[in-house]
Amino acid sequence: MLPTKQYARLADIDAGRYTGVEIEALAMAPSHADAAGAAGAAGALKVFASADEGPIAMYSVFLRSGAGASERIGDFATCVEALDYAESIMTFQRDRGIHWTRGGKIFDLYCVSSHADELRFLARASKSGALEWTADPAEAMVFNRSAGHGQRPDAFLPESRFRKHPWLAAQAQYAQRRNLGATPTASAMAVLVKTMPTHPLGASFAELQVDEAFTLRLLRLQRLCISKRLGEVRVDAAPKRWGPGEVRAELGLSGDQLIVTQATFQFVAQAMGTCVSAETCPQNIVGFLRTVRAHPPDRGTLVMEEDDCGDLAKGTD
Repeated sequence: MLPTKQYARLADIDAGRYTGVEIEALAMAPSHADAAGAAGAAGALKVFASADEGPIAMYSVFLRSGAGASERIGDFATCVEALDYAESIMTFQRDRGIHWTRGGKIFDLYCVSSHADELRFLARASKSGALEWTADPAEAMVFNRSAGHGQRPDAFLPESRFRKHPWLAAQAQYAQRRNLGATPTASAMAVLVKTMPTHPLGASFAELQVDEAFTLRLLRLQRLCISKRLGEVRVDAAPKRWGPGEVRAELGLSGDQLIVTQATFQFVAQAMGTCVSAETCPQNIVGFLRTVRAHPPDRGTLVMEEDDCGDLAKGTD
């Protein structure tokens, strides 16, 4: 398996050399698993393709070249982190007018649940006649849609008794359920943030719907920036609305993105065919979430003032 090449800036990726992004689960090759476990070091890795392989060592992101070769550029403990990184790369390339594809053998993998409980999956430790179930898809028995890869689920229970779930999506949904209630915002809150003065008739604020899902994603993207030493990541996401009034329709704003750095976040949008844009003031993530937590829900919409989050331009705590 090729060594990892890391990019401190997504702009450094040679768009002319590569054609797409791939996400793969990597497992330790069987011949190396015991030796590596004893030595405490990683052995040879291979792309995980069926329940006969494993355990999973990491989730990795690759750049695919036009010649068919792939270069590994990021390793992650969870598939959700790998998905975030792949999405940020594709968003950056799309801003350049380049539309990459996303692929990987991981999208051929699935796990199964019983119809009686679709949140519990057939566990990796199951044997015919002695089934075990797990809530964590990462511990589930994994099957491949492609022929010739390991066992099939009907070897364990009749097809009429199970339901298939894409393995990657099941893990992402499990992570969200597991973190429910573990974030600073217990309920959804409307928050108004000011915009940069980019156009005299443009948006003056954006309304954000700050809930657990938003907070989780924001913190995940911040961790991604920190762990991979990235200047920023961009993903497709929009505020609840740009204001005042119908300014989005009036200016034709589209292509909304959430930009996250190691300390701040902001939303941006562009009016098609013009230089007009909408851009929220950068919000210090720590200060923003602290202010949201301190705002009593019965006081309604929170209007975020600059000094609520300290020195926003510098992104300090």
